[in-house]
Amino acid sequence: MNFDKMSYLFWSVIVLILMLGAGIFSNYGNKISTDKNFQAYFGWYIGILIANLFNILINLIFHFFMKDIEGKRGLKGEPGKRGLEGKDDICFCIRDKDYVNEENNLVNNGIAQATPVTDDGTEKIGTLLSKRGFEQGTQFRTVGAPN
Repeated sequence: MNFDKMSYLFWSVIVLILMLGAGIFSNYGNKISTDKNFQAYFGWYIGILIANLFNILINLIFHFFMKDIEGKRGLKGEPGKRGLEGKDDICFCIRDKDYVNEENNLVNNGIAQATPVTDDGTEKIGTLLSKRGFEQGTQFRTVGAPN
């Protein structure tokens, strides 16, 4: 039995104890006052409390039994973009750092434009890829970026 199912059982026992405690203490609460308004309010309060605890208990038991049941397989997603024939990548974000496929890269194919991002205008710390072009020589810098 896995941890999730054990936690459902644990919380079910706790809720049962709370329900029994609320029932026992409601008898003592009725003896606090003989006022009819208090009796009506207290009766509604205890009734709603027990109903909520019962709802929680039913949900815990339901999830305990439904935890291991597998559902139907979902719908197939839409296929993504394809790379060039014989190549499985369409961008230069490849596994090897030293290898760059120049003919199959987003920037060289005109799909995106790469603009360097600098740290206070001194050191290049990254590249911004965008669909629309920026003016030649535009410099981006980080402002208060975390390390």
